[in-house]
Amino acid sequence: MSTHKRKFGVNIFIALVSLLICTAIAEVTLRISGYTPGLISPEWLNFKEVDSLETYLSFYTDERGIFRANKDYYKNEFYINNDGFRSPEFEKDSIMRSILFLGDSYTWGSKAEPISNCFVEQVGNHGFNVYNTGIPGADPPQYYAIAGEYVPKLKPDIVCLMFYAGNDFIEKDRDVEPFHNIFHVTNAGWLSPYIEDSYVSCPLIAYNYYLQKYKIGDEAPLWKRILAQTAVGTLILSVPERLKERKTWQKNNEIALKYVNLIKNLCSENGCEFYFFLIPLHTKISTDQNAAYSAIFKGIDVHIPEDITKDDYYKWPNGHLNNEGHQKYARKILEVIQ
Repeated sequence: MSTHKRKFGVNIFIALVSLLICTAIAEVTLRISGYTPGLISPEWLNFKEVDSLETYLSFYTDERGIFRANKDYYKNEFYINNDGFRSPEFEKDSIMRSILFLGDSYTWGSKAEPISNCFVEQVGNHGFNVYNTGIPGADPPQYYAIAGEYVPKLKPDIVCLMFYAGNDFIEKDRDVEPFHNIFHVTNAGWLSPYIEDSYVSCPLIAYNYYLQKYKIGDEAPLWKRILAQTAVGTLILSVPERLKERKTWQKNNEIALKYVNLIKNLCSENGCEFYFFLIPLHTKISTDQNAAYSAIFKGIDVHIPEDITKDDYYKWPNGHLNNEGHQKYARKILEVIQ
């Protein structure tokens, strides 16, 4: 065998070994990050297969369609007020200016350590009476429902809408209905009950739908079943589904704009200052993000901390703000409202 052929063979062998090592590292990394072989569900769904489905009563929807926290469920963790929000009671203060915060899990304070490091509490520590209506899973229709309930009632001086770009660009508009949960909270994940334009009240039916939709089962072609045995292969199989979802989301900016304007107009009717703060998806932070989002939210001043970076978030798949991120938003909020 010539020296050239021998060298070529050695290079091929090294390349194959390197590929195997990289694949093994990727496999371990993906599994540690929460990827489950055989499930192509999106990370934001946080769906997993379980032996027996359990439903948690941590949140519920009331007769007005407002998604609230269960006070009894969280009594050993932190304070939930009588309105079902992680906030002091909604009482007027004759001295301090009041701020009503609208938002989702970021405003609730998820992953702030401790949760009192949430930007809402930090702003409150600067002499404001804060009403925190942030609820995990809330979306623009829910923000508007909460604003419609509490802006006329509380007459806050300021309303801050904390819009999360990761999932507040909802795919389809929805009506806020009495007793219709935004999510079924289960041990299989937070399952959306809105399936194919219909509301599904039974968590088990929702679970079976997502299992059938996202699990690579025995009816799949052999090559898919082989790939689905690994996290790397499953990630590859999920790419078409993720591209399809991304394409759908990019078409629905108008739904988000509609609700932001509805809330802005409601604030104007009730004599409240309105401010719009946007929390970017940590993988979408860029130098031109203000211009890009301002183009979407025409006529709305979009506020994002100038110094926000991906290091101000927990690593994927969590993606919530860490303490530094909460601090940057608190500073930005105070800068804007003062």
